[in-house]
Amino acid sequence: MGAILVNTLQLAVEIQYSGLQTGYLLKVDGYTGPASSAWPMADDLFNFMSYVFTVAFVVELFLRLADLKLAAVRCKWIWLDTILVVLGTLELMNVTLLPGVNPTMMRLLRLSRLARLLRMMSGSSAFDSLFLLIRSLQASFNALMWSFLLLGSLQTTVGMALAQYFVEVMRGGDQDLETRQQLFDYFGSFTKTMVTMFEISIGNWVPSCRFLLKFSEWFGLFYILYRCMLCFAVVSVIGAVFIAETGRIAASDDNVQMLRKQRQQQNYSRRVHQLFQTLDLNSDGKVSWPEFEIISCDDKMKNYLSTFEIDVVDLERLFRILDDGDGSIDVEEFVNGMTSVQGFAKSFDLIVLSRLVRKLDRKVTEYVEALQARIPQ
Repeated sequence: MGAILVNTLQLAVEIQYSGLQTGYLLKVDGYTGPASSAWPMADDLFNFMSYVFTVAFVVELFLRLADLKLAAVRCKWIWLDTILVVLGTLELMNVTLLPGVNPTMMRLLRLSRLARLLRMMSGSSAFDSLFLLIRSLQASFNALMWSFLLLGSLQTTVGMALAQYFVEVMRGGDQDLETRQQLFDYFGSFTKTMVTMFEISIGNWVPSCRFLLKFSEWFGLFYILYRCMLCFAVVSVIGAVFIAETGRIAASDDNVQMLRKQRQQQNYSRRVHQLFQTLDLNSDGKVSWPEFEIISCDDKMKNYLSTFEIDVVDLERLFRILDDGDGSIDVEEFVNGMTSVQGFAKSFDLIVLSRLVRKLDRKVTEYVEALQARIPQ
């Protein structure tokens, strides 16, 4: 994965180097010389790095093929890496599959390897937020597509009506040629019309509005109604529904649920450790009854303990539950015990307890019956 990141950095530096040469060819201010004079030996270094990375990726591919064997045929990452390695090798051999395509553009396909890096990051707690963001984006796909469809349909309908209205004006109206050319830039074709409509809806609508006022002030009223009805109402509703739908789907995702549960457990365990350290006055790694009893005379500690969803009615009984019998509680006993007594009794616990009571009742009944059988009548 480190090679992928370094290769990505190399591509970024190459693009910066290419920009120096482009600026020089266009005679842009500040670019007074060719890129080779600003960065001497950069071309040789880039070529050398390309060889190094290509060889490294080829070796990695063969090692993975040897490890996966026949399972490699079903691995999509192996197919992706094979394509990228083949393209990189052909580039070093000066073989161009697509004439006229910049080789750097083909090299940018290597950035798709970053998807593998994101996959590995998802297993680390340090990237939990990134994982949640990616899962939310995946969950928002359907809502995003329907939003685009609805918004695009409304804009297409209004835009086509405007384009048809201005056809005769552009071809032979009373306006001068420069004005008609400017109008053509806004509504001269379907592509130009759609760009204008997107600009009016979610971008800067003022320039086109001021321009159309030259033809009629009624266009001012049209803009007010269009902006209020579409942009304020429809776009706002689409945004609200999009956020709500994305949140609903992301919340029901199994991976997100597991991640949230894991976060809650980690947070609870961290707070229990902090509570243990607070109670451990002599810092010997154990909490004795005198140290634990402090909770009863400290309202602040009582309130803090209630945040753990533990209803402290009898501190002495709670201490006996946490203690394994040696008269003190170590950190492992404290964490496990606090987790066990957290919250209300669960249905599973009640079922287990009910079964134990039934078994005990059955054994007591059998024992009583056995005693009665032994007693002479």
